[in-house]
Amino acid sequence: MLKSLQYVFAIVLALGSGAFAFADLTAIDLLNRGQADEAIRTLNHGSVNADNYHLLCRAYYAVQDYDNAIKYGERAIQMNPNNANYHLWLGRAYGSKAEQANALSAFSLARKTVASFERSVQLDPSDWHARRDLAEFYVEAPAIVGGGKDKARKLADTTANDPATASWIRAILAMQDKQTAEAETQFRAALAASGNSGSMWLELARFYRTQQRWPEFENAMQQALGSQKKSPTDLFDAGEMMVRANRDLPLAVQTLRKYLDSGHTDEYGPAFKAHYLIGQGLEKQGKNSEAQAEYRAALSLASNFRPAQDALHKLGG
Repeated sequence: MLKSLQYVFAIVLALGSGAFAFADLTAIDLLNRGQADEAIRTLNHGSVNADNYHLLCRAYYAVQDYDNAIKYGERAIQMNPNNANYHLWLGRAYGSKAEQANALSAFSLARKTVASFERSVQLDPSDWHARRDLAEFYVEAPAIVGGGKDKARKLADTTANDPATASWIRAILAMQDKQTAEAETQFRAALAASGNSGSMWLELARFYRTQQRWPEFENAMQQALGSQKKSPTDLFDAGEMMVRANRDLPLAVQTLRKYLDSGHTDEYGPAFKAHYLIGQGLEKQGKNSEAQAEYRAALSLASNFRPAQDALHKLGG
């Protein structure tokens, strides 16, 4: 579940998730349900330990409060410096904060981002979440802050035990080099290696979106939604992509509602963000009163989620 990156002399990394095992199960459940406010309250009244600090990092990251995400992510690593997942999430917080920073701060944050991702991969080479985040950084970021296409190629070559991820890395490299035919070939290789998974169909759909190849985009989207190897979060990603692309908005809204009704929401697609995206899809269809209700539903779970606040304010709610 990976977003496109933007740079202000740095990287903007997408929201994702990683494996986690030993923290407060109640807090994890709240995060997976998208109840960000309650998760933060629970964790702030919980034990002072690395696991809780790490979960606070993830909770604040979800609501785009990157300053607090960084603060608690750093505290978690101070207490347990050898946890790969801690470094992964702190890297994501650094990368997202970099987008909001001035050039000087963005430079420093970008260097911290890549250092965190590299440390995560070093500690757990099998984690494809960390490998993909690191690969995107290498492909998108300038060499002066630690990026580099040669680094990305080497990373792909050392990912032989995960051919889907290796082909995906080569695909985003080809896209960066404007080699669209090669990019499509590699995306399709990643799709085949994944066993036609929903997530890889969505990666192919994302590629077609960048090329504005709408018939192929819509076919890939249908294949993703019909895949026997799709996760509940693939529904979230599909709905989000259709809303962002302004394509088949009724299907996007239906897909996001199906995700919310599945009972299997998680951090890949926070429930509050799903409500916000449904609101966006409805608003684009001129259904403003229904959109307002969805924005309010989002804020009932994450009261400080700025995109929903702004959207509701724009509609006079």
